[in-house]
Amino acid sequence: MMTVTDYWELIEWQKAVDFADSVYSWTTEIPRDERFELTSQMRRATVSVPSHIAEGQGSGSTGDFARFLRMARGALREPETQVCLSKRLGGPQ
Repeated sequence: MMTVTDYWELIEWQKAVDFADSVYSWTTEIPRDERFELTSQMRRATVSVPSHIAEGQGSGSTGDFARFLRMARGALREPETQVCLSKRLGGPQ
């Protein structure tokens, strides 16, 4: 079994960064009247996912790491909800 010494080695962190990158691209297509509020919220929410993973891995405690992973999983629900709302408001499909 490989021991992870840095958070950027974690596949979950890498995928979370990819997800945040794709959300940044996707939000450029949100209608202008919704762009500031919804885009800002979506971007913050997606950035929090890899941030929680990194913070948890850096804590040095298995219990803390598990708690931060749960927070990252919960944080994923925010952009899911925001994408749904954006689509209802005429945003990108």
